Amino acid sequence: MSESLNFGRRDFIKDVALGTAALFLWGCSSRPSPFTESERECVIALAEQIVPRDEFPGATDVGVINYIENWISIYYPERADFYKRAIAALQSHCAAKYSKPFQMLDFDTREAILKDMERGKLDKSHWSGISQTEFFGEILDRSMQGFYGNPRHGGNRDFASYAMMNLDSPLVIGRNQYSIK
Repeated sequence: MSESLNFGRRDFIKDVALGTAALFLWGCSSRPSPFTESERECVIALAEQIVPRDEFPGATDVGVINYIENWISIYYPERADFYKRAIAALQSHCAAKYSKPFQMLDFDTREAILKDMERGKLDKSHWSGISQTEFFGEILDRSMQGFYGNPRHGGNRDFASYAMMNLDSPLVIGRNQYSIK
């Protein structure tokens, strides 16, 4: 009889451990985006302007949007409102001047907009209370971090930027494998 009780306890502990692990993994993989679909498309277009696809993958290919969403959702949720207001200001500018959202404009037009945003030269009536130069700096920083950073943070899928620069994947201290002689 005690053997059947031990078997039952082991099964119970195993089932609880498996259930907990499954819930943890489900929670990690289903984090909601801090952006609406339209805002997300705009951020993707912004990142793709900064790191466009050429003979190497661009921001979209390596998942820079995932990095930015993780950065906001996990580490800096207080920045979500800034991003939303800045995206709304950018979209308002584009609607007034081009009758299209930013992500629907051609590459050269988006590039001109970003150059003007970097210098603070976009129509200020759309940017009340939001610094367009600060937003440009944010998008530039996060796009570069997402492209060149470690994939464990959500970007640089398959170490694409390392391959582009002919670098080996970085070693993780403490996990390096050494042969014993």
